[in-house]
Amino acid sequence: MPKLRIDTTTSIYEPIEVEIDGKAYVLRKLTRKELGELEGLDEKIKAGQLDAAYGRLELMFGPHEAFSKLDLSQVGEVVRFVVQAILNPEKREKNAQKPGDKAQP
Repeated sequence: MPKLRIDTTTSIYEPIEVEIDGKAYVLRKLTRKELGELEGLDEKIKAGQLDAAYGRLELMFGPHEAFSKLDLSQVGEVVRFVVQAILNPEKREKNAQKPGDKAQP
């Protein structure tokens, strides 16, 4: 009989990492609960509470002082990078463009 076994403590994908000022931050494991919290923060952002964008980073990576140094456009860049990496894990490369890198011509 075919069986599917899932180990929730491991992943077949490389961790998603963001580097800010030379320090790497690794995306935390996001469960259904955290996704619901992210949706709540999204609603706050849509309502004009832009500080909630920083809350998204803290939920995804844990609280780090480096996030408060980012401007709002950089916060958006990090979030877009993470979303793309989650939606397209097979396209991730070790030398992929990181947030803040200049686009290559």
